[in-house]
Amino acid sequence: MMLRVRDDDATAFAELMQRYELRLVRFMSAIGPRRDLAEDLAQETFMRVFRARKTYVPGAKFSTWLFTIARNVSHNAARSLG
Repeated sequence: MMLRVRDDDATAFAELMQRYELRLVRFMSAIGPRRDLAEDLAQETFMRVFRARKTYVPGAKFSTWLFTIARNVSHNAARSLG
């Protein structure tokens, strides 16, 4: 599906967001109990995925790539909040 996103398929991107949004919000909730912050960080992760779509190279699973980006976003947020 990410290959379709790479080719600018907006429907595929919406499907990816729908598929992974709850998992990302739960992952981001590890930073703190604020759900609004977790949702913002998940959105930031999706924005980074969208900006990097043209450089995506299928190698590992998409979810591995996605959660690596999410981890980096969460570390940056924790550093900013810290």
